[in-house]
Amino acid sequence: MKMAEQLFFTRKASGLIRTISATDALMFNTLLMGINLTFTYAVWSAALFPGVNLVWSATIATPLVFIIAMAWLFFTLSMPRAGGDFVWVSRSIHPAIGFVDSLPLVLSVFSWSGFLGKAFQDPGIAGMLGSVGTITNNPSLIEAISFWTSTNVSYSLSIIMLLVSLLIIAAGTKTTFRFGWVCWLIVVAGSLAYTFVMLSVGHESFVANFNKLSGANYNAIISAAQNAGYNTGFTASGTIVGLVYFFLNFYGFAWSAYYAGEMKEVSRSNILAILGSVILFWALTVVQYWATYVAAGSDFFHAASYLATTGNSAWTLPYGPYLTYLVAFATSNAWLAGLVGFSLVVETLATYVTYWVMTTRVIFAWSFDRLLPTAFSEIDQRFHAPRNALILTGVLSFIYITVGYFTNLLGFLAYGTMGVYLSCAIVGIAAMVFPFRRKDIFEKAPKYVKLRIAGVPVMSIIGIATAIIATSVATFTALPAYTGAPVNPLYVSVVLSMFVFALIYYMIVSWYNKRRGLDMSIAYRELPPL
Repeated sequence: MKMAEQLFFTRKASGLIRTISATDALMFNTLLMGINLTFTYAVWSAALFPGVNLVWSATIATPLVFIIAMAWLFFTLSMPRAGGDFVWVSRSIHPAIGFVDSLPLVLSVFSWSGFLGKAFQDPGIAGMLGSVGTITNNPSLIEAISFWTSTNVSYSLSIIMLLVSLLIIAAGTKTTFRFGWVCWLIVVAGSLAYTFVMLSVGHESFVANFNKLSGANYNAIISAAQNAGYNTGFTASGTIVGLVYFFLNFYGFAWSAYYAGEMKEVSRSNILAILGSVILFWALTVVQYWATYVAAGSDFFHAASYLATTGNSAWTLPYGPYLTYLVAFATSNAWLAGLVGFSLVVETLATYVTYWVMTTRVIFAWSFDRLLPTAFSEIDQRFHAPRNALILTGVLSFIYITVGYFTNLLGFLAYGTMGVYLSCAIVGIAAMVFPFRRKDIFEKAPKYVKLRIAGVPVMSIIGIATAIIATSVATFTALPAYTGAPVNPLYVSVVLSMFVFALIYYMIVSWYNKRRGLDMSIAYRELPPL
């Protein structure tokens, strides 16, 4: 077996080095979650799901996500290798299923790069200009929004962001995480600044400031939305359906699993990174939503979100009610308001970096298992970065960004959450069968991974719960429950086709390698080198 392993894998060590600490991983996971991307998501969630209570949706989602996070944690402790769920699923079920699980997720990450590029300008730069321009009564700043959000400028900045983020990762893991810490501190400062400002102003002062500075009327905004048939109040059903957005946000807890082989003290580090990121993200974001409701009022915020998102003429302001803009009606301090907007700009660039760390490690793992040419698992000897995997990441990202800006071909991303959580459901199934199918690995795992209840492995119980929760989330994303939009069969079929394509691709590569004398099943029997 060991001889076969050496013939299958191109070398005995991955070439990646252990430089990432527990706090590094916690920081990186929360950056990926997008602490301040919620400045944007809040508006979309309020508009799409009438009746949603953002505070309670986040709070209800947290324990459910925590269960899924436990499946990731147990797997990471059992098989701490680059590639995350690709490695676990391929070793627990079959390498073909591992690729079917991981390819749609990686393609989804590439597709999100276009959204991030746009968020960099709008509501990032645009929100910063809008809030500072409003506070300082500077019309030129508000007029500049149209320039910074124009298609050509936005596209150009997205490409620049892509190049910068690739160069940061190419400089090595230490440089990448140092950059991450700088971004994280700015992002958290912006989040806390927003919360402080909104809680300090008081509701009556916010209303007075809005009526004075906006040129619109606070109560008229609420009435216009209600007259249009929008429910500005809270409902239990709206809050439950609104969980969809939070599941996508929370998914960043999984990121440390993809570079687990590069972490110091893997067990301690991943407990903090995976479980800690869920709690920290909930704490930081839920106070943002609560502060928004306290100052702006939930009826107003939801009404404004609906009117602005649907293009209703009753919303006459020059910019949407993103939190980066609403802060202008809560403070006269342009520096504080500017920090809130700038923190979102920084967040988008930092999220690019977290994306490419994940994609390069999965591409690296695919290459080690011979699903891609072995050149993609080569490591730069100076910076210890997966050089060729990074080049492939850059090419694919460029294609996705370009297609996203100038065509409608990526419209299926409306169901992107469905694809992510279908992959998550596969991981749940893998966790369920792992203690039985791979006893050789399971018995070597830390003792708390091997816990049993009435003779049943806790990991299997968590796997069942993960599969059920993830399948439910994937189903909800395709339902017209509250948006009124019918299920789009084309978008659903495109998402599902990624899983089918992955299976066909694996079969072709397996056949090709078999002709070369390489048995792909070895990837199922052995773990890749550390």
